[in-house]
Amino acid sequence: MTHFLEHRLLSDEVHISENEFVSLSHVGDIIIGKYKANCIIDLKAAKIIEKQRDAAIRKMGVKKVYVIADVSEMKSISPEARKYFSSPEQNKQFIATAYVIKTLTAYVLSQFYIKLTPNKPMPEKAFRKMDEALNWVQNLRVNS
Repeated sequence: MTHFLEHRLLSDEVHISENEFVSLSHVGDIIIGKYKANCIIDLKAAKIIEKQRDAAIRKMGVKKVYVIADVSEMKSISPEARKYFSSPEQNKQFIATAYVIKTLTAYVLSQFYIKLTPNKPMPEKAFRKMDEALNWVQNLRVNS
């Protein structure tokens, strides 16, 4: 079923914007960020992405969104950018965030990071496949 769900949802995907770091699209109230291959996210890039994301959410016409961040092709993210993205101010419009991570090492590190970050205002979870992330977000939507 998850493969069908992924195909159905992504067939309704609407492209919003793109820059050198990420391409943003949405399906209803789910915003999907596909980070570019080999991109390096530092604090300056994080602030550019934040402005793009906030504009995208305004364009979607919703106040809060579910987020799927496909970081499977991203090369790296600096500690400063990670801290910036995890601040309460950066997450105030998010209902939940799913991360799609390709390599096992990055997946394990992300699980560790998610568990170590206290007082999360929203659920976060890492996945190895896009269909798993979509299924989790859909389940959250149905049960909320």
